[in-house]
Amino acid sequence: MPAGRPTKYNPVLLPLIQKLFEMGATDEEVAQACDVHRDTIYEWRKKHPEFSDTTKVGKALADEQMVNSLYKQGIGYSYDVEVKSRANPNNKSEDDSKITLTKYSPPNVVATIFWLKNRLPKRFRDRIEVEHTHTIEDGIRGKANELESDGTIPGADHDIMDIHCECLYCRLRRGQVDKQIPEAIE
Repeated sequence: MPAGRPTKYNPVLLPLIQKLFEMGATDEEVAQACDVHRDTIYEWRKKHPEFSDTTKVGKALADEQMVNSLYKQGIGYSYDVEVKSRANPNNKSEDDSKITLTKYSPPNVVATIFWLKNRLPKRFRDRIEVEHTHTIEDGIRGKANELESDGTIPGADHDIMDIHCECLYCRLRRGQVDKQIPEAIE
């Protein structure tokens, strides 16, 4: 005979628990409805496969409803509304009749952006990643070679990779190179 308090798990409650999850309830809210701690819900998932399946199905249905709702918000949609109407607004004794109006909800830009960023993250994201194909040393050596080849600074490649305050730019600024600082480097 197992020791400890008897379990509150009752498979009869599975349809109710599934309905709670379908309505968007969290694990905490389902635990409160079952009068147990949230950790007990996690234990029930481990011990009772039917409980685990019930929670998965309920959450999946709620998620699918949210996806459909977000999609509708993103593209816009029409919906019908019944309103009361009188043929003659001044005649109070006349019965109200109901008419159906079709209203339109335009696309919601925020929903569209959210959808695109999550469904197509490579094309729609705030941060664009750029792959660097060269190092700063390559750029400095290239600029030095360019300056040397066009005669602006003879021997510019000498000690170009020693960047510790002895780089070409720093040496030019200190006057250690006899030419003026080229505009291309400034």
